[in-house]
Order: sequence, then structure tokens, then C-alpha cells
Amino acid sequence: MKHTACGEELERLFKESEERRRCLYPNSRSVEKALLRRVEAKEVYSPYPGLFERSCWSAQEYRRLVATRVVKTLAELHPEWVFTSFSAALMYGLWVPYSRLNPIRICAPNASYRRRSKHLWVSRLAPTDVHLEGEANVTGLCQTLLESALDAPVHLALPTIDSALRYLLISREDLLEYAQREGYRRRGIGRARAAFAHADGESENGGESMVRGIIIELGFMPPIMLQAELPDPLNQGHVYRVDMLWELDDGRCVIGEVDGARKYKDADCLKGKTTQDVLVEERQRESRLTALGMPVMRVLVRQIFEPGYMESLLEAFGIPRIGPGVR
Repeated sequence: MKHTACGEELERLFKESEERRRCLYPNSRSVEKALLRRVEAKEVYSPYPGLFERSCWSAQEYRRLVATRVVKTLAELHPEWVFTSFSAALMYGLWVPYSRLNPIRICAPNASYRRRSKHLWVSRLAPTDVHLEGEANVTGLCQTLLESALDAPVHLALPTIDSALRYLLISREDLLEYAQREGYRRRGIGRARAAFAHADGESENGGESMVRGIIIELGFMPPIMLQAELPDPLNQGHVYRVDMLWELDDGRCVIGEVDGARKYKDADCLKGKTTQDVLVEERQRESRLTALGMPVMRVLVRQIFEPGYMESLLEAFGIPRIGPGVR
């Protein structure tokens, strides 16, 4: 009689892998078959061929955590692999957009397997400055960020680059110098240089960085300052911090605020208030900011990819175009 992995055994294996911060890699054919049956029943999630997670980990808010565990597991299974681009960025603890968590990206100049598949992209470039980061061999930070910027449009590369500057891991000048030296004639280098030139460690989250990236791609004037502090006109000594600030040629200033559900959720956690309380405070805050003579342009993250949304918004608030944009 063939042995079949039971629920208790799978529970034990999942617990062991989670304690090690790894995905579950089956240790026998019977375990693998049991896991595949549960994948079909949507009880178990397979983020990478042969690797498994509890189904609850597939929720959107856990996607970066799962992607990190995938890289760590693959690093253990393939110690010769060197991770690069967004996969390496995860190991550095940088912010990576959901759409760039997969496929896994590695440098393997002498590899015989396919260069690209649904789950794995292989760069034939030799990795430089390889070191251990987050229990995986990764390319140096400059190469990691350059590969990320070559691999994605500005609005998806900028969040990762901004977070590297925010954590003081590197400077904008170092990145531009590296791109000048190592990016010559590489496909997408103009886009990568634009992302490096506009990177700003003052950006507080990926949503704000993506909005700024879209503004740059569309050829509109980017904000002159992030997280600008403005005085409260009714409370001397109190200041309001705004996400973005523009100063236009005609002397007007425009405030940009990036709104997303995560922003309000985080505020609730920090202040112990309901979402309704936070929204009421936001309306009061906005009324006081407009009293300074500065219109407030609110950008909804959930709409930034809708055709024409950002262009119409920027034009309505008088933000000028300054060039053809970056593609």
C-alpha cells in the first residue's frame, strides 16, 4: 500500500518551513502529490514550480513576503545562483512593485537552460560585486538597481530606487556615475538614467514614487519638493507636511497629495482612529492648506493607470509639460 501524506504531516512540514522563512519544498513524491492535489483544491498555493505555501499567503498584502521566501528557498536549492534586478532588491529590503516580483531574475552567464520562462529570467551578463544578502547571493546594489531600471518603465523602477536612497544605501550621484560607466548602449539605458536622475529618498512609499514616475513618463514637470512642510494658517507653530509641491513659473504653488487605502490604514494603526476620523481630519487639513492660496491636487493610486487620468488631472491644475516624456 502506497503511503499518502496526511494533513498532519503537511501541517508539520509547513510549520517547519515557515519557521525557517522558506517555502515548503517536498521531501518525497508522496508529499509532492498531496500538495499538488491541495493546489487544485485551492487549499495550498504554489508561487514557483515545486515550491508551496499555505493558501492564506497568496493574499495581496503577503505577496512580497512570499516572493522573498521563494528567493531564499531557491538560493538554498541552487547555491550557485546569483540573484539580480528586482529579486536581489527584495533581499536588500527594498520596495518592489507587485508586477515585478515574478519572474525570478538571476545572473548566470554560462547557464545552459532557457534564458526566459514564465517563472525565471536568466541574464547572460556576468554578476559584479557578488555578496550574501538576506541569505542569498546577489549582485552589488548598483548593478541590482541598474538591472531593475533597465527591466521596467520609470514608474515601476522608481519605487525601488527611491527606497534605496531613503535607506541611505547609495546616492543618486553614484547611480548616475555607474549607469554612465556600465550602461553604455544597453537597451533601455535612457529610461534608466531618467529614473536615476529623478530618484528621491524623500518619497515615503511606493505609491508616491509610482505617481511621480508616471508624471515623468508623461513629460510633465515633476514636483520640486517631496514631504514639504507648510505652516498651518490657524495654528502658529504647527506645520502640515504634504507629499508633493510644485512652484510654477507664474508664482503659483500646487500641492500634490497621493491617496490610497494603505495610507489610511496605516494612519488608523498609528493613531487608533477610525477611517472616518482620519478622513474628517484630512478634509480639515485640506481646507487649511487651501487657505494658503495653494490648490490641493489629490491623486488616487487606484486610478493612476486609467487612460488619460493623470494627464487630465495635471492639466487641470496647470502643471506644465516640459518635454516629450520618457518611454
